[in-house]
Amino acid sequence: MRSSARGFCLALTLLTLAGVAHADVADDEPRCADLLKIAIPAADKTASTDTKCVAEDLYYGPAGNGVGADPVAARACAWRERDAKTDEAFGGPAILMMLYANGAGVKKNIPLAKRFACEAGGAPAEVSGRLDHLDGLTQAAAGATPFDICDDITSGYMSGFCAAREGRIQSNQRASTLASIMKSWTPEQRTAFAALRKATDTYFEISTAEEVDQSGTARGAMAEGARQALEDRFLAILAHCEKGELPTGTAADYKKADAGDTSHGTVKAEGVRRAEVAWIKFRDAWVEFGKVKYPDVSADAWRTDLTRERTEDLKELTFENS
Repeated sequence: MRSSARGFCLALTLLTLAGVAHADVADDEPRCADLLKIAIPAADKTASTDTKCVAEDLYYGPAGNGVGADPVAARACAWRERDAKTDEAFGGPAILMMLYANGAGVKKNIPLAKRFACEAGGAPAEVSGRLDHLDGLTQAAAGATPFDICDDITSGYMSGFCAAREGRIQSNQRASTLASIMKSWTPEQRTAFAALRKATDTYFEISTAEEVDQSGTARGAMAEGARQALEDRFLAILAHCEKGELPTGTAADYKKADAGDTSHGTVKAEGVRRAEVAWIKFRDAWVEFGKVKYPDVSADAWRTDLTRERTEDLKELTFENS
């Protein structure tokens, strides 16, 4: 979550990548001039005394998927963040907008939700879209999908933050699946996996930084999407192995796979070369892990399957030679 060091750094990175300020749109959206004058009930403005609270975490729940969410505490924390003028994509005004729009922990109040949509700011098209969306909620049927700040994004800035939030949800889901897979593993197998995971993190971080198109304000979202795809593939490999669907291959198969077509020249780019070095360590870490957890699988089998996947990834790259 954003309150964790890793989540905070990820959000900060995406903000830096976006390179776009979270603009005050009161002057860009004509409707905001009147909406910002809507009175806020004094009884609603009780701010949290918890100086370390994070309204986003309280609103979405510990896992980011709504489970364990505390809308009452989220509202109190959101007031604190609003008073402190905390400039976050999911900061006080944004959370208050969603709480009042959905009637979560407070009486539903669409006009107030609109006011906070203006306070939350963003790209002009996003604010306009949110106000239109909120207009539609006045006629929404009971049980409709909850209104969310990510529903109407148009900017690279917000797409990066929303992708990061979705990534946290997916990460928590994968962690749960992995815990289930590993529950019967021996200490030796867990130690071997820890070494694999360390090499995996290094490779994924370098690959995401060096092998993803970094042009445009949506590059934060693209990088996050690429990381999540790599994580999904990693867990899928492990899940297949646990089902007995283990890799096969001989030394000859590996030699053929290692000679795969990478004629695009992308492996000559400096960034991709760094990723390639990390990938080799990742591949070899799988081999070492396999010796402990799946001793009947040969090293060549691991190398063959992983090299085939890497070759297909390289074919999709379009970096220029350096």
